[in-house]
Amino acid sequence: MSSSTTATTHLLSRAWQAYLAKLRTDPLVTKSTTAALLSIVSDVVARIPFGSSSGPRPKLLLPTPMAHEFAIGLALRGPVVHFWHNLLDLLLPQTTAATVLAKVALDQLVFAPFFNALYFYAKGVLQGREVGEINEEVRRKLWAVMKTNWAVWVPVNAVAYALIPLELRVLWGNLFGIIWTALLITMAKSGRPAKKTPAGPAAAAPAAASQEAAPAAGEKTE
Repeated sequence: MSSSTTATTHLLSRAWQAYLAKLRTDPLVTKSTTAALLSIVSDVVARIPFGSSSGPRPKLLLPTPMAHEFAIGLALRGPVVHFWHNLLDLLLPQTTAATVLAKVALDQLVFAPFFNALYFYAKGVLQGREVGEINEEVRRKLWAVMKTNWAVWVPVNAVAYALIPLELRVLWGNLFGIIWTALLITMAKSGRPAKKTPAGPAAAAPAAASQEAAPAAGEKTE
């Protein structure tokens, strides 16, 4: 092993140990900050064009959406998931197969619908949208979101509740959540009517074209 590889491994090991120490001394702030930073990564991943595309390359770094995801990760994703995992372990402290199945069932049938709907509301409020519009979006999209959610999070959380220590479960979820949150961002954007543009032929044409290209309301996006 080269000296540079050894130095990098040593540095990563020290960083990991420092992170574990912060989890022990200040778990809520550490988990919330981690969730916020990884939420920004999710926002960037959601903008990466996969497959062939003939149009212009999208900008990957957009300050306002990144700030929204950072705020949601810091104020909601990190703290809420932290307290949820603590509550589950308080109610069901064992790690038997039956307990793991019970935790997964509670997580996916009780917590996940609530938290996914909460994401839509938080995102909508940050974007300055009307509550009625957000209600309609949740009504149209939550079922499709939940079907994708179950495909991703049932196996991920089964492993978490069976094998991952409590203090590392938010991090475990955040790592898988990079892709999941990117999917959620994409699904939240799909089927949304284009914003109104100033009146006039030059402004009206792009808006109409944008609306025609958008997925139909309620269309599955997974």
